[in-house]
Amino acid sequence: MSYMRYLKNLGSVLPIGFAVISAAPADAQGVKFGPDSDVLGLRTTMSRSEVESALKASYPGAQVTVAPVVVSIGAVQKKFDVALIVDLTSQADKQANQKTAAEIQAEMNARKAAGLGDSPLDKPIASPGDVVQDRLKVLLSQSEADPRILGVSRYVEYPADKQPVYATVLDALVAKYGPPTKVTGERVNQMTYTWGGAPRPGAKSLTDCSRRLFFDTVGEDGFYGMPALIDFTGQQFVKTMNVVTSKNPLANYEPCGLFLAVTLQFTKNPDYIGAMAVHLNDLSRIYAQLGAVGNGIAADADAAKKKKLDADAVNKPKL
Repeated sequence: MSYMRYLKNLGSVLPIGFAVISAAPADAQGVKFGPDSDVLGLRTTMSRSEVESALKASYPGAQVTVAPVVVSIGAVQKKFDVALIVDLTSQADKQANQKTAAEIQAEMNARKAAGLGDSPLDKPIASPGDVVQDRLKVLLSQSEADPRILGVSRYVEYPADKQPVYATVLDALVAKYGPPTKVTGERVNQMTYTWGGAPRPGAKSLTDCSRRLFFDTVGEDGFYGMPALIDFTGQQFVKTMNVVTSKNPLANYEPCGLFLAVTLQFTKNPDYIGAMAVHLNDLSRIYAQLGAVGNGIAADADAAKKKKLDADAVNKPKL
């Protein structure tokens, strides 16, 4: 369910989520969030090749798509592999989604024929469980010296007949990650649980570490297809790079470290979860690597500009 559809249908579910799957049973009192914390067995201590091997072993039929982006400053253009987008949606759910998508498209065609809007934002509101999704996003390293991935996120909408009970999900979260550092929200629409993170300078709370740094989930909905997901991921990369290189002290995420944010999205019945989202990111390394990338491109652009100016300086006009 898209973010816009959620805004139109407040009180149903948000479009984002993840399935809580513990790597191994654990005593919640002995669990501590840290570098070994994982999302479906994927950790920020793993390299891209290690992640790809783990995905191939655990999900041999999963569709893995590389999300690239081209960054341009002046005459300089550079291409980066930003993330791996992994579709874990079951074949049965995909077939059900195709039927739902066909029904929605038919309604869209009717709206267009009637002279109404045909923008993607005008798509009909889907009910919770109509469109089932299960997607994984792995943020890739941008440093040759440090190949460890920068983060992992999981995004799931559950089918209407398999929506998990809130209390069960909460127990699973604590068993997997330990007691959360902070809890925000209400059991009306959504609640967010956070682990780890050191307050950045000027931050009012730990949750400030999550703001505007690969945590913006608007646009991650797969409802509009893989091209839209790839485009949004590239936009996130550029947006975050610009935030980091702005040198704004309020955008200094270097102290934040490893940070986990889990959002539970409730159905109309607050005893059940319609969707969930998890973002496990090493904010310190994201800050350092994207800052280096942005500053490097800017330096190359300045050098290219100077070289052109020097070359053009020989073309002196007749006076």
